[in-house]
Amino acid sequence: MFHLPTLLPFIDVDLSTDTELFINPLLIRVNKKKFYKEMDHKIVSFRKKTINMIEHGSLDDLLKLWDNTHEKNYTHLGYSDWKSAGKACWKETITAIYEDHLVRSLISQNKIKGIEDTLILVDNINKDKISDIITNIILKELVVFTQYQCKLFWITNLVSKKIWKYWNGSRWISLNDFVPLDKTWKPILFVPNEIVTNKERWSANRYYSMQICEENQTKLEKKYTTTSWANREKGLSKKEVKTILPYSIDYVRGYVNEKPSSLQKFKDRVSIELRLLLSSGKNI
Repeated sequence: MFHLPTLLPFIDVDLSTDTELFINPLLIRVNKKKFYKEMDHKIVSFRKKTINMIEHGSLDDLLKLWDNTHEKNYTHLGYSDWKSAGKACWKETITAIYEDHLVRSLISQNKIKGIEDTLILVDNINKDKISDIITNIILKELVVFTQYQCKLFWITNLVSKKIWKYWNGSRWISLNDFVPLDKTWKPILFVPNEIVTNKERWSANRYYSMQICEENQTKLEKKYTTTSWANREKGLSKKEVKTILPYSIDYVRGYVNEKPSSLQKFKDRVSIELRLLLSSGKNI
């Protein structure tokens, strides 16, 4: 049973292209409405299943689990096709994660705790791919939301259609349901405004700049107070800190391994930021 609010605005997309907005799992997590809590429960259960596969299953098991997470483009959100990665690229990405000893170690030690954390640790996973994953996991909820909005706005030309598969909390289930279709007879799914964003608020580069550099700024100021790096009155600037600690994905990965609490602190900061944006309606 889904607990839908009385009215939730949805994204009005151009069906001829893709709108560069992305479903953000953190926006789902910080939202207190029951409907979004049900979504988050599904996302958490998929993460747990993935961890179990990485720790105890084979690569083939993991690939089968993730086979349903590539883009279907029912929402018309994300990058256009020429920027998107297809199913073959997904297989390469999942294989790379499975064979990455550091990522496997961080997962098994519970140092990373969300699907979105792969954005921090895996170089070729971006917000578009994360959005695709979440879309498939919460597909049933999006269908229910779409049907509800169609009822509110007197959209009556819904057709029974196979809509791929959705995650039921433990496995993928085939889904046939009534949905609106585009001119090519492809399902259209509406997405609530409250779970999308257009900015990269959660990325390795932002974590490095906002969290790692700030955590090390005071320590570096003490070390470099007698050198040309430091201005005795103002201390080191963040730009100077970045010169001393240059960015690389390997540096970020190593930092998370040594100080996993730092990643959680960054997540807490971003969560507060997203709550404020949600309350003001400025997440898009």
